[in-house]
Amino acid sequence: MGAGRRIRHFSLWITDDADRVPVLIVAKTDFGDVKMEIVGYKPGSGALRGEVAGSAVAGSSHGR
Repeated sequence: MGAGRRIRHFSLWITDDADRVPVLIVAKTDFGDVKMEIVGYKPGSGALRGEVAGSAVAGSSHGR
């Protein structure tokens, strides 16, 4: 890390299913605080990773 550069911290919340969808990110920056949050969801027409891969997805409990 170069001189004058500070470590930046942020938090990321994800769902606890096989798809690991990011639902909230918060961070403090030099310009102010940042908050990105999912406020709505409309599923697509394709299958989600957990539905396709089953237990092959890391942390998945499908197929166990």
